[in-house]
Amino acid sequence: LEKKESVKSYVNDVTHALKSPLTAIKATAELLENEVQQDSKGLFVNIEAEADRANKLLNDLLRIAQLEARVGLDKNEKLSIKELIEETLQSLESIIKKKKINIVINWSSSNPIVRGDKFLILQVFENLILNAIEFSPIEGKITIESIGDKTTDQIFVRDQGPGIPEYAKEKIFNKFYSLERPSGIKSTGLGLSFVREALLFHDGVIQLEPSSDEMSGANFKVSFSKR
Repeated sequence: LEKKESVKSYVNDVTHALKSPLTAIKATAELLENEVQQDSKGLFVNIEAEADRANKLLNDLLRIAQLEARVGLDKNEKLSIKELIEETLQSLESIIKKKKINIVINWSSSNPIVRGDKFLILQVFENLILNAIEFSPIEGKITIESIGDKTTDQIFVRDQGPGIPEYAKEKIFNKFYSLERPSGIKSTGLGLSFVREALLFHDGVIQLEPSSDEMSGANFKVSFSKR
């Protein structure tokens, strides 16, 4: 436990130490962008974009370090998965509309319930749905489906993106492993790792399932044991 706390403290210190210079780099690039010729502006735009990407990496790294330092849940409340996904979709509404994504939801179980930390479960679904949006084509479809039985509640998030290549299937939940989005952008590679870690605190698991002809992209299944 002392080792975990030491790692958390170290990551905290490093993260905050790096945030200030990154902010300064971005601010300086924004100022210089207005002082140079048009054909050089792209260089400063790249600096700003990379500073933003590095800042996001630091935030994600801090978040997963804090999660790994936990020995239990801070909160253990009864949560409606349906309500959590509705809240997640609402928070991502602007991105969904921008790509004209069609979200199709099918609740075969009336209202699946999980006990745990609301913030962590929201982060699980936000990561999965945001991934689906980023890999989806313009005007693509994302389906969210629940299937329940006496022992488990299963939530599927499927998209129509390029899918997970065979060589990446064993690595997709590893830290810092990321596939290039159709936009050409790579993520920090910490999102799915965070999802897996967060689910461990909730008797949950995540698996990559085979895709279908219609939903040809990634097909993630999250399973919660009923308690």
